[in-house]
Amino acid sequence: LIIYLLEEKTNPYIEFLRSIKSIPKWCLYSNDKYPRQLIDKMKKHLNKYNQSRNKFLNYTNDHFQWAYYTINTRCVHFDMEISSKDQDDNLCLIPYLDFVNHSIEPNTISKFNSLTRSYEIHTIKSINYNEQITFLYNPHSNIDLFIEYGFVLLINPYNQLNIEYELEQLLSNEQIQIIKSFNYWNSLEFYSGNNDISWTIIKTIELYSNQYNWSPYDDLSIKNKYKFNDNIKQFLIIVKQNIEKDFQQWTTNYCIQEKNILYKDFLTIIHDTSIVIQKYI
Repeated sequence: LIIYLLEEKTNPYIEFLRSIKSIPKWCLYSNDKYPRQLIDKMKKHLNKYNQSRNKFLNYTNDHFQWAYYTINTRCVHFDMEISSKDQDDNLCLIPYLDFVNHSIEPNTISKFNSLTRSYEIHTIKSINYNEQITFLYNPHSNIDLFIEYGFVLLINPYNQLNIEYELEQLLSNEQIQIIKSFNYWNSLEFYSGNNDISWTIIKTIELYSNQYNWSPYDDLSIKNKYKFNDNIKQFLIIVKQNIEKDFQQWTTNYCIQEKNILYKDFLTIIHDTSIVIQKYI
């Protein structure tokens, strides 16, 4: 698909796509000192980009970057009749469909009809005159939307806050290895809204304060619940301090609105989590 975009010269749709800027803003200003919450996912994104770039070295950086992000920000997936090990083989660009925007409350769903060999949009609620048609790209957090597409939402129930770095600060190497040995070093995120804290986080915080009487399977005792509550409150203070420090260091003239929304997202998650932990008393 990248080659087709780069080599096709006369297709009106391709000519139109050349006039659109699809590159996420952060890619254009990679020297900004981004918060840690973004950096890990940015690295994964750039690694994938560079893997593709190395396959097309005969094209200029500008041309390849345009083609790559045109696909990355506008493509849809469909089921191939012939299986492929490469997930990128089932990507396609569809005129008009690529103008449908993302929403957490979409009014349509889209799917590939294997019988008619066509991509279809189906309404799932009434659509008013002049109302925008939307669908859900995926349950992406604002971090994912910012990195993959260059935009964020004012309200996003899929936001999350990864706390692996803070746990690494808190725990000893021995404690981290204990957690990993039980496959608990995963799902280390807080979420917005009234979402329960994951079992892995509960047991990890409990291990920090009670290593020698710790069990990976037992529920918190009454005594340990109060101790857990105190410890996670202190832990949330550390998380908040790190977030504030990271965003103070992110000086940008290009993504100011996105920066402010992401910062608010993280503070909201910390606030929501501080309320959720009351149920563990």
